[in-house]
Amino acid sequence: MRPAPVLALFVFGCTANGAQGMVILGNTAPTGTTCAFSGDPSQGTLSSGEISAESPLPYILTPIVESRFSAGSGIDRSIFLSNANVQLSANGAGLATFSAPVSGTIPPGGTANVSFPAIPVTVLQMLDSAAAPTEVLASVTIIGTEGGGQVDSEPFSYGITVCPKAAECVVQNLGSCVGLTAQISPGNPCNPFQDGVVECCTNTAGQTVCPAVSE
Repeated sequence: MRPAPVLALFVFGCTANGAQGMVILGNTAPTGTTCAFSGDPSQGTLSSGEISAESPLPYILTPIVESRFSAGSGIDRSIFLSNANVQLSANGAGLATFSAPVSGTIPPGGTANVSFPAIPVTVLQMLDSAAAPTEVLASVTIIGTEGGGQVDSEPFSYGITVCPKAAECVVQNLGSCVGLTAQISPGNPCNPFQDGVVECCTNTAGQTVCPAVSE
């Protein structure tokens, strides 16, 4: 596949590395039917991601972040989160560099979940014409402040497989929506088109309905 052009979205400048006062422990896997997380480090995590290039939503990363600061006597060492810097590459070529806002507070030695887009829809669309899945590497740094100074996390690398229409890996089309009676897999609650299977169907107008709904 030819190297994709570099796409810049909300480009961020260089930042002081300061104390790397945070570490991303992993990308938390959602449970149940809602895209909600507890901030508990015992939650399950995903070792890699997967998304359909036809997704109308970006790939949503939901990492859990841990503070490396210890509580000081009479000193509030909480970290106030502000943004996530993301660099995307595939096959050795840059795809996009952007910053996404995040919010939250991590107490000293504590953990918190954040959520932000890791692969924008524009990048997914760019990869949808490929003949085979594209392995995208996301390098993520979380930025915040502590005691009036900037702190950042160690860079976190996360691989995400982007599946084009020619080699779909998330969407399963069950055929006609008419008379469907089987229980439908609704897909991931953060984005049905990522990290799992979403079952879809084709309605009488010829449109794909995801998740599938009987007609």
